[in-house]
Amino acid sequence: MASRETAYPLLKGAHILRYELREKPKQGEEEWISLEKYSLKYKHSVKANVYKQERIIFQGITGTDDSRRLKCALSLAESFLANSVNSMSLKTSRISLWPIMALMNSNLFEWRFRLTSTNNNVNNYEIEALPIRKLGVVTPKEKRAELLRNLLVHYMNDNRTHGSARLLETVSVLCDSEPPIMD
Repeated sequence: MASRETAYPLLKGAHILRYELREKPKQGEEEWISLEKYSLKYKHSVKANVYKQERIIFQGITGTDDSRRLKCALSLAESFLANSVNSMSLKTSRISLWPIMALMNSNLFEWRFRLTSTNNNVNNYEIEALPIRKLGVVTPKEKRAELLRNLLVHYMNDNRTHGSARLLETVSVLCDSEPPIMD
């Protein structure tokens, strides 16, 4: 491990909430990874540069009786993950991680996950089995861009002041609104 001034953060499951990361882990101490030591040790690994990618991260261990088992957020750029964190990334940059993260944090996916999960581990194979499909979008592109900007404002600004409550309220309102009538 390294000091905060010379290293990159090590994210643990205790950092992860729905849509956000705690500044300090709920349990345990903050830890930091020395990029110099890491690079020397893993320079030939195919995953050596994965820390540079933005990823959806989720707690790898949760209580089976917790009110939420799927708690997902976006990783910080240039951060490392402890073994209590699982992650997913996309093979293409044409798709945003935001809608996938929203699905992962949804009540529907929480319900579906609990149908098959029988222990406290949240395994990658269980996440991969969730029914994520490519969907057509009926909301015009300009309106989607506006909605995304509004959500990002809540996420980036209000989140620090009000926690995730306002963001979750905004998402709930958008999800509960009537879809447009199609001809």
